[in-house]
Amino acid sequence: MATTSDVPEYLRNQIMIPMLQEPSHFFLGLMGNINPTHCINTETNRIPFRQTKPNLAKWSTTFRA
Repeated sequence: MATTSDVPEYLRNQIMIPMLQEPSHFFLGLMGNINPTHCINTETNRIPFRQTKPNLAKWSTTFRA
């Protein structure tokens, strides 16, 4: 697991930090924050469907066999 000292200064406050060993993988959250719950909740609340009230009538036949 990476520590704060393993991450360059300019990346420490970024939300997504690329891994050096695998550039297509990212650390999520600010480095040094052991509990990422606040960061995850903040990002989840930015998703548009979380901000709207769903119209359940449109889903009435969606999950029928």
